[in-house]
Amino acid sequence: MINENKFKLKKDGTCCKLTYCTHPELIENYEKAIADTTQVWECHHRLETHTSDGERRLVDLTREELIALGVYYDRPPEELIFITTKEHNSLHWKGKTGELNSFYGKHHSEETKKKISEANKGQIPWIKGKHLSEEAKKKISESRMNKPHPHKGHPMTEETKRKMSAATKGKHWKLVDGKRVWY
Repeated sequence: MINENKFKLKKDGTCCKLTYCTHPELIENYEKAIADTTQVWECHHRLETHTSDGERRLVDLTREELIALGVYYDRPPEELIFITTKEHNSLHWKGKTGELNSFYGKHHSEETKKKISEANKGQIPWIKGKHLSEEAKKKISESRMNKPHPHKGHPMTEETKRKMSAATKGKHWKLVDGKRVWY
């Protein structure tokens, strides 16, 4: 599935205005991107350079820098490639965590938080109403077989045990329909 916000296609297969290229069907991985319904694919520039040891790498430039260089819109298909969103994000966010992230140490203002909250109201969670198929459940189950519990080898500290004990002191529970009910 192609990210429609980043690469607009008309129903006849031609592109809308302000797109990357006029013949998307000639871009590498186009067929994969159209056929794949499990991931989102995005069109990406192939501006490349070589490291000192001759290894190819993509240049890490911002959208604005690419536009200034004239390599963002109306490019020939051989200069573009469809890649998954995950691959795209790893190209542009690699090494930009923690202090390297431009938003590190900053916080949204209360006004911004309110705007984000209002914008998200009424949105349906992407997972709502979706269920795993029996085949998917079986694969997950098989992947976890013969593996220790993730917490094995990481015992709780005495402080954690004390906190958990204090949180439940004086509380009681009973089983109701197979579930614990605290009273």
